[in-house]
Amino acid sequence: LRIASRESQFSVPPSKLGISYPAQALARLVSIVGIGHASELLMLGNSIDATRAVQMGLVTRVVDDLGVGVQEMVNILVSRSSFTQAATKRLLRTLSEKGAIDAVGRELETESLLHGDLDEGLAAFRDKRPANFGDRSVN
Repeated sequence: LRIASRESQFSVPPSKLGISYPAQALARLVSIVGIGHASELLMLGNSIDATRAVQMGLVTRVVDDLGVGVQEMVNILVSRSSFTQAATKRLLRTLSEKGAIDAVGRELETESLLHGDLDEGLAAFRDKRPANFGDRSVN
C-alpha cells in the first residue's frame, strides 16, 4: 500500500550520479512498475509527480491531505481480518519464489479453515453486518 499527496515528487537518480542501481532495489522497482517504467525512471532520472506515479503503479492512491488519507486507510485496515492480511502479505512476498507460492497457498488455505476469522466473516455476511474480527495483530 503506497499513498502519496498531490504535491509529492518522485525520482530515481542513479543516471545523474553515474552509479548503478542496487540489484535488489531494481528487482523491487521492476516488480512494482514494470520494466518499461523502471527503465524510464532509472535511465532518465527525471522527477515525476504523484499523478504520473499512480499511472505507473509506483503509488496506489493519491490524496489531498496525506495525514487524513493515511488515517482513513488505517481505519479500514484495522477493521479487517488480521489473519487475511497476514496471509496475503505472506503470499505476496513469495510470488517471486518459484514453486513457493503453491506450497504457501495450500498451507494458508488450510489455516484459514481453522482460523476464527472465517466463522466471523461468514456470520457477518449472513447477518448483513460489519465483521468484528477482534484481534488486530498483523504479521
